[in-house]
Amino acid sequence: MTLDHEDGAVRAPAPPPDEMTSFVGRRREVGQVRQALADSRLVTLAGPGGIGKTWLALQVAGKVRRSFPDGVLVAELASLSDPDEIVLLQTLREYGRQRLAASGEEAALRERHRDWCQQLARRLAAEWFGPDQMRWFARLRREQSNLRAALEYCATEPGQARAGLRLAAALWFNWSGPGSVAEGRRWLDRLLALDSGPSPERAHALFTHAWLAVVQGRSRAAARCWEEYRTVVADLESDSHLERRSETLAGLVALMAGDCSAAVPRLETALSRHEAAGDLGLAAVTSFMLALACFSLGDPAGHAHAERCLDLGESHQAPWSRSRGLWITGLAHHLGNRPDRARTRLRASLALIRSALRDWPLFHDPWVSHCLEVLAWCAEREGQAERGATLLGAAEATWELAGATRSGFDFLQAGHERCQVSLREELGEDRFLTAFRAGERLTPDQAVAYALEEGTSPPLPERQVAPATPLSRRETQVARLVAKGLTNRDIAAELVISARTAEGHVERILSKLGFTSRSQIAAWSVRGE
Repeated sequence: MTLDHEDGAVRAPAPPPDEMTSFVGRRREVGQVRQALADSRLVTLAGPGGIGKTWLALQVAGKVRRSFPDGVLVAELASLSDPDEIVLLQTLREYGRQRLAASGEEAALRERHRDWCQQLARRLAAEWFGPDQMRWFARLRREQSNLRAALEYCATEPGQARAGLRLAAALWFNWSGPGSVAEGRRWLDRLLALDSGPSPERAHALFTHAWLAVVQGRSRAAARCWEEYRTVVADLESDSHLERRSETLAGLVALMAGDCSAAVPRLETALSRHEAAGDLGLAAVTSFMLALACFSLGDPAGHAHAERCLDLGESHQAPWSRSRGLWITGLAHHLGNRPDRARTRLRASLALIRSALRDWPLFHDPWVSHCLEVLAWCAEREGQAERGATLLGAAEATWELAGATRSGFDFLQAGHERCQVSLREELGEDRFLTAFRAGERLTPDQAVAYALEEGTSPPLPERQVAPATPLSRRETQVARLVAKGLTNRDIAAELVISARTAEGHVERILSKLGFTSRSQIAAWSVRGE
């Protein structure tokens, strides 16, 4: 079968011939493929173009089709230009599901799949704070569909919600990195509603939910999770791991509420307990938050906590964690009126984040926005007013795309407002808005390149055409219709395609852009017009 790129339909070819012309010197390859088909019902032939993969596939299909009551399908991948579409054609996926259901083995296989994903999550929890962070990013990106399938199984199969809580909670590093903070919170919301009894799994899920709310700047959601977490832990047998996490959450909630005097002692207690337990990953996270709390109070101890955060990331060769340490020490240097050092650390943080995410959308990591924000403060302090306004606009745009906000930390919000007032006074309202809007129109990749001063190109002018997107022409059409508020059925009618095809386009758009909601597609499309 071949894939039609215009409407996404999969069309079946004529059946393979009874006997192809003789393959001189290819019997060994035919035998190998036939052996592979004995072990697996899906075999992919890979290699450079022109070596005869298609003919080999057809030759094997002609020879073995009588061995399979439902026939043999040949899927041509050569015409596909998008790697995402090559992962597994939807028709083959659905066919496999139908055959699995008919075999009577679906329930057992889905349980095994869930167990495999939980094993992966356990390994992640044990290894995330170390030199393999980048490899974990790449691995998790490849496994997003598997993880979602396992979570969906847990959310829909009776009696599996608690296993789903265990899985979703253990994936906190995934949600904070290659996954999506918003998606993680949605899974946790859904699973927490399905299993309300006190359990260690619920406690861990509430901790992860609260942490993701902190990352998003959702102070009230974090506080609600903390209150329930405290109640659940009190109902369980004494668990030092849960109890020291309780101190961390108490400090984070106080920090987000602006009560830094209460936050500091709770976070200091948590830090000492994490270090005593050898949980240096959580110690690095706590040092980061402790530094922020001290900065809010004007306490010089914040600088030592910031350096501790960076030292932990560097000593464990953990690049993603190191990016946070570079940001917090960059902020420390800015507050200490050392702009050159601040700028160097913040740019290094941005470069590390970009390296970690690679071809994943940059706004997936809200700390891109944090870096752009504080670099704007540095530019304002050094008298680069227009650059500062442009960076503020870029930060605002990436906050919106990430579905996050800086408002969870009063200290950062106050710094933003002070910088904005200063820039408006320096530039005047018209010049400030021109520079700010130029920053808003930058894509996240362009904003990072601008912040890193890669090249001398100015920000996008007022009427410049938006840059090329990863979407096909048809997907771009669909994204515009989503932005207009059309449902999948409406889109299908507008483009004269099936509703199923329209749904497939929307799913591919979400996957390519790393989005989890139609509203994000709409915001992206409007910004690109």
